[in-house]
Amino acid sequence: SPRRYVESEVTIHYRSPVRTEAKEILSEEELARRSAENMRRIYQEERRRKYLQELHDIDSRRHTDNFT
Repeated sequence: SPRRYVESEVTIHYRSPVRTEAKEILSEEELARRSAENMRRIYQEERRRKYLQELHDIDSRRHTDNFT
């Protein structure tokens, strides 16, 4: 498995260990940079999706406007 887990924690309810992924320590600046990049990507994809939906909507209206 490519992921590393810390198996030292045990739950009260189960006899199996709790596996939490061992994550690298990141600075606040790096976390902010990654978060900003992620949000930029999400909003860009959302704008693209809305633009394609608008094009589809215009195209479908173009074909039905002739019947009125």
